[in-house]
Amino acid sequence: MTLGISPSEIVGQGTYQLLCKASHWERIPLSQVAEVQNGFAFQSAYFDRENGVPLIRIRDIQGIHTEHRYFGEFDERYKVCSGDILVGMDGDFRVARWKGEEGLLNQRVCRIQNQSNLFDGRFLFLCLQPYLNAINAETSSVTVKHLSSKTIEAIPLPLPPLNEQHRIVTRIEELFSELDKGVKNLEKAREQLKIYRQAILKHAFEGKLTAQWREGNKDQLDNPEQLLARIKQERSARYERQLNEWKAAGAEGRKPKAPKSLPDLTAEELGELSELPDGWSWTRFGLLDIELRRGPFGSSITKSMFVPSGFKVYQQGNAIYRDASRGSYFINEEKYRELSGFAALPGDFIVSCAGTVGRIFELPESSVPGVINQALMRVRINDSILDRRFFVRLFESAFFQRKVLSDAKGTAMVNLAGIKQLNLVPVAICSLGEQEAINELLDTRLAEVDQCEQVITFSLQRAEFLRQSILKKAFSGQLVAQDSDDEPASVLLEQINAEREKVRKSVETARKARKMRTTA
Repeated sequence: MTLGISPSEIVGQGTYQLLCKASHWERIPLSQVAEVQNGFAFQSAYFDRENGVPLIRIRDIQGIHTEHRYFGEFDERYKVCSGDILVGMDGDFRVARWKGEEGLLNQRVCRIQNQSNLFDGRFLFLCLQPYLNAINAETSSVTVKHLSSKTIEAIPLPLPPLNEQHRIVTRIEELFSELDKGVKNLEKAREQLKIYRQAILKHAFEGKLTAQWREGNKDQLDNPEQLLARIKQERSARYERQLNEWKAAGAEGRKPKAPKSLPDLTAEELGELSELPDGWSWTRFGLLDIELRRGPFGSSITKSMFVPSGFKVYQQGNAIYRDASRGSYFINEEKYRELSGFAALPGDFIVSCAGTVGRIFELPESSVPGVINQALMRVRINDSILDRRFFVRLFESAFFQRKVLSDAKGTAMVNLAGIKQLNLVPVAICSLGEQEAINELLDTRLAEVDQCEQVITFSLQRAEFLRQSILKKAFSGQLVAQDSDDEPASVLLEQINAEREKVRKSVETARKARKMRTTA
């Protein structure tokens, strides 16, 4: 959660190539050329979707529009204009120039304002992301990483001669302009593929993809009433098995809970849903015998409890990146027994509940036993009702994700809807046989989509590699020609320091004058 070393020490490690500088350049702390302004904690009671001034939160800084607006009173100092440099101070530490209309600087977003005519503001912007990336990589975290304004102020920026700064920026803008055009076309193609993928999934989860299968398997189809009755029977049977196992074990541990009853879908809800073919029925997510468990409070798992090896603490990143080996936090057996209600075992699904919301991942057989932290939800399903691959695809479908996010709550970051809301989400269900048929058809249809996405991803990675190569050349002094008429960077550094000292003395004089008037 915190940075254990200073930005200057990070640069001194020599690990991050984009933090280099040419031998004839100097370095200067960001605080000597720019001011870092933290955002304000605006009251959520005055948030609105339509009325008021755009409220710029972390998730908004790279876009044009904001999710929320603010209609309460505010201090003019927190007004953000188009072109202002903003930094998200939680999560990935992204920097961006604001492209939207005039808005308000919310908490956990800071603004960086260039204060010196001797440092090119465009060059400042180009420098920032590599340093923020390095700081992020060096910041330890159990859940979400946090960045402080003092850390930003301490960034040792490279200081080329002023005219060289101008030449570097001009050349980079030319090269990036061509790259950006190609990236824009690739991203457009990727978005079109996403739409196509969701169209295929929509057809699959409305029964349209398996019309031919049903025609050939009419004798296996249940009517909606039979299908729901069978699901109810499976829920009861699993509960009885769990209860008998608990009794056979001497009634130790937590007693299994009986399946919860949920209200049927109303006529109004059904009226908003699509019509389903024979063998399908709409029901609620919570009636599919799905066990949901959110992670423990943050205070239940703290850094002081970690040990070198033992039971793994699964984090949000394991679900987001679909990697069970990611992370190296462990607890001992005693703590694991204490948190046994939050156990994560092979075959369990874990879902990210904050930041990148709704990513689902099935822990493979090779994963080690552990517990989920507060940024995850554990999901266990009844294999007699749901095919595992069908379930994952259903969970990832646009329809289900919209329902998950429509109830999302949070301030700086989006959170997953609560378990009560999730259990009420309507889902279309069919027999296991048809679920398996859907998987086979989706495997074929989506394989082509996957291949196209891989080509686009490779092309985007190549574009990013070229972008990083350009920046590396720029920061090492190899992108533009040197000019012997340029004033040395050492002289520029002296001028900036003198300029800063002059400002400091002016502020101090004004402060003393105010104090004298107050005491007079």
